[in-house]
Amino acid sequence: MKKAISFLVVLLVLSSGLTLAQDNCNLMPLKGRHSIGFGFGMLNQQEATVLTVKVNAESNFMGNLYYNYWITDEWALELNAGILNAEVFSGVSMTGIEQKAATVVPVLAGARYYPAFAALAENVRPCVVALVGAHMGHSSSNKVTLGVKIGSETKVQSVFGSKLGLGVDAFLSGWMRLGLLAGYNIGSDFNEPVGTRENYSGFDLSLNFGIML
Repeated sequence: MKKAISFLVVLLVLSSGLTLAQDNCNLMPLKGRHSIGFGFGMLNQQEATVLTVKVNAESNFMGNLYYNYWITDEWALELNAGILNAEVFSGVSMTGIEQKAATVVPVLAGARYYPAFAALAENVRPCVVALVGAHMGHSSSNKVTLGVKIGSETKVQSVFGSKLGLGVDAFLSGWMRLGLLAGYNIGSDFNEPVGTRENYSGFDLSLNFGIML
C-alpha cells in the first residue's frame, strides 16, 4: 500500500512538473465532463468495544465506486458507494460456538470543489469533498450448541453517514484520472452492534483511479 501511494505521489509530481511552465490560467476545462472510477485504501477507525470474542478477523481496507459530473470547472457532483468495513469473528464457550459476520456499506452523495486558485498545474487540482447519506450495516450470526445448530439471524440497519475530505486529482491524457484523498467518515451509532462496533467513524486514506468521459 505504501509503495502504491508513493508511486501515485511521484506521478502527481511529474505531471505537475511537466505543466508548471504553462499558464495556470489555462486550466484543463472540466465543465460538462463525467467521470467514473474506483478507490481503495486503509482505515483508521476509533475503537468502540461492544463484544468480547475469542477469534476476530477484521479488514482495515476500504473500497468504493464513484461517479462525478462537473456542473462548472470548479464544482462536481458525486455519487459514492462502497465497503467501509468487513469482519468475521467467532466466539467459543464450553457449550457451543457462535459465528458472526458483518459488513458496513456507505451510500453517499455530495460534491467536490476544485478551487482554481489552488491549482498546482494545468491538470493537477486539489479538491475538498463533502458527502452525506447513510451507513448501512449488514450482520449475520449462527449459533451451534452441543453440535446442533439452534439459530441463525440476519439484520440490516441504516444510520446517518457522511464524509469530509481533502485530496488532489491529476487529469492525465484527457481521459485518465488519478487521485489521492484523505478523509474522515462520520457516522451515527447503530442501534445494535454491527460486528464488534456500534460506530464506524474514523480516518481513511485512499487512492482513486478513474476515466473521464
